[in-house]
Amino acid sequence: MSSAGFPASAEAAGVRWATIYRRYADAATAAATLPLAPSLQAAQDKLADALAAAFGAGRAGGSSATAIAAAYVGFWLTPPVVFAFPPTGVATIAGLATAAV
Repeated sequence: MSSAGFPASAEAAGVRWATIYRRYADAATAAATLPLAPSLQAAQDKLADALAAAFGAGRAGGSSATAIAAAYVGFWLTPPVVFAFPPTGVATIAGLATAAV
């Protein structure tokens, strides 16, 4: 942390935001489903890297809004977060979205 209470680098900010978002996602439910912890960890790591790159671009004077949006979409889809989907087995975000349509 910097003296102002902000992360000292874009990488530290990415990790901090990804950790917070993963905690939010950990409690996500869709009907009787729950996200599986190993897939959330992989998604958190990817989100941290993507946010760090976006924050770094913003600090360098570039636009980071599209990159930040893509980072959060990527959290759920690349690699896909896997949900326990009782009683029929395991579903992914893509599968849940398809089932909802």
